[in-house]
Amino acid sequence: MIVTRSPGLIRRGRPGLIQPVQVAVPGLIVDRPRLAVPAAGWGPIQVIDSYDIANQNEEHSMYTGGNTGKAQCITLAQPTRITGVAWDLRKQGSPTGTIYAKLYAVSGTVGSTAVPTGSALATASLDVATLGGAFAMVEFTFPAYYEAAAGDVALTVEYNGGDVSNRPLVGIDTTSPSHAGNYAGNGGAWAADAAVDAIFSVIGRPAK
Repeated sequence: MIVTRSPGLIRRGRPGLIQPVQVAVPGLIVDRPRLAVPAAGWGPIQVIDSYDIANQNEEHSMYTGGNTGKAQCITLAQPTRITGVAWDLRKQGSPTGTIYAKLYAVSGTVGSTAVPTGSALATASLDVATLGGAFAMVEFTFPAYYEAAAGDVALTVEYNGGDVSNRPLVGIDTTSPSHAGNYAGNGGAWAADAAVDAIFSVIGRPAK
């Protein structure tokens, strides 16, 4: 048998028969698949915090002339790359325009008086007309992740349009709210309501 060598190949026997072989080259691995792994220092995408839809017993609306934003203020246990949020939403009538999900810094004490403050840190949007007529968790994905430090952050869902007959509604719990954070509404200015919790999820990569 004649054996001729070239980088990465062994030619055995008759011409045209080539079999791959791994060749040790500093810094290079040949013929080994590359695996998709999380960025160094960050875990896989997962639900970071949530308040389950099973807790919903009530709804709050958003439209021009009424409240135009709802928020849940939470505390992150560790640094997190937030990639998206989900809200329990449905539509009434035929609202048009854009509904937004945003992240903000927090003013006040999470669990009682916290409200969103400052400019939005991240924003995602969708066509409000795509909401269904029954409540469901609707996910908003940010165009780029927001890297949040451990500590407080406000999640909002916002809509300024429609009317009392054509509007999106947000699922909430007013019976026995038990999330460690607190709710807030915007009827011209943000106001905290510790007797309510919104139904939500935060999605992202936690620090390892």
